[in-house]
Amino acid sequence: MTGARSFRIHLDPASLRRAQAGGHNFLNKLCEVLAGHGFGPVFLGDGPAERLRSAVLPGWSLVHREPPAGERSLVFRSACITPFWQIDRSEKRWEWDVARATFDPERVDRAEAESFARAWRKRLYSGATEGNTSEDFVFVPLQALLTERRSFQAAAPLEMLEAVLERLAPRPVVATLHPRARCMQDEIVALDRLCARYPRLSVRRLPAPELLRRCAMVVTENSAAAFEALFFRKPALLFAGIDFHHPFASVWRDGMDAAFEALAGPGPAYDAYLWWYLQGQSLNAGKPDIKDRIAARLRALGVPL
Repeated sequence: MTGARSFRIHLDPASLRRAQAGGHNFLNKLCEVLAGHGFGPVFLGDGPAERLRSAVLPGWSLVHREPPAGERSLVFRSACITPFWQIDRSEKRWEWDVARATFDPERVDRAEAESFARAWRKRLYSGATEGNTSEDFVFVPLQALLTERRSFQAAAPLEMLEAVLERLAPRPVVATLHPRARCMQDEIVALDRLCARYPRLSVRRLPAPELLRRCAMVVTENSAAAFEALFFRKPALLFAGIDFHHPFASVWRDGMDAAFEALAGPGPAYDAYLWWYLQGQSLNAGKPDIKDRIAARLRALGVPL
């Protein structure tokens, strides 16, 4: 565990139990690759103290979603849906290699992309996307810290919501709160004031797929709901950095005026992007070549296999 060929994999408690029981397919394949090249992979917890100890040890480490533990440390996380995964140097998705890659829909086989997207629509949403409607409202999935603008955001979530209400009038706007984020009292007060100023704004507790099926478009900081919108063929506008920004209008990337202008334009190549991002740019743990692709990715990131 402490030698130069050690490879420590830090996981949250639930993932740690799953991996130790052999139930994590992606990590199973990763460990097979590492063991086949003389590394000794071991699963550990991901608490701050464990990651701090790992940072000063020889060898390499891999953390799940958290900041890397030292110079010889990488980060992995799901590429929006499983069995697709990403491995990179940073936990900040807008810094990933895929975020800087160039998406060209003309280089994607149309028939293959359509078949791929159709299969995953059926698998993920059980045909719900076939009943797509296009009502006039804008769906705004809010995330945490409603009144705070973080470094990777072009505006705080409530500032974003106000910009939507101003620039996309007279469309109704339906916002949702993040199911795992607890709002503070001052945030609730600020949201209530915004609702009072703009009667077109409502806050709902409907599931994202239902709103994606019905809405005209999506505006969010960088919620995974924007990625899901691709399956429903709905355009989206992003206010924050993220790795899957390519097909969407983006205030973070292009500025406010250009982003809203792009949102009003033609929609993206939905199916081509789904294929490019998931099949072309991510690690599909369900594919026969997964171990070759994991090995190639680890080499590209400096692991001496």
